[in-house]
Amino acid sequence: LAAIGPCIGQCCYEVSEDVAKKFGEKHSVSKENGKYMLDLAKVNFDLIRDAGVKKENISLSGICTRCNNDLFFSHRGQNGKSGTLGGIICMVDTTEKD
Repeated sequence: LAAIGPCIGQCCYEVSEDVAKKFGEKHSVSKENGKYMLDLAKVNFDLIRDAGVKKENISLSGICTRCNNDLFFSHRGQNGKSGTLGGIICMVDTTEKD
């Protein structure tokens, strides 16, 4: 099982052409101004899937931190001000015991 939590979404993550080329057309959308919108969640989803996790076992939060910077710190959303995010990973044994 894998989960991709809140992160900057493709709606808000504008990058230059050289950065977009590193990820390819599958993960970025071209804009008219020569910039690209990069989908980091999809990049990570594909990396996790390519590592052998079935797609139905990968959960996406779908929450953009920049669009929701009242709930989450966003470097871009707060114009470069520093902040922190934290995460907790926990494994739980769900097997039944006799």
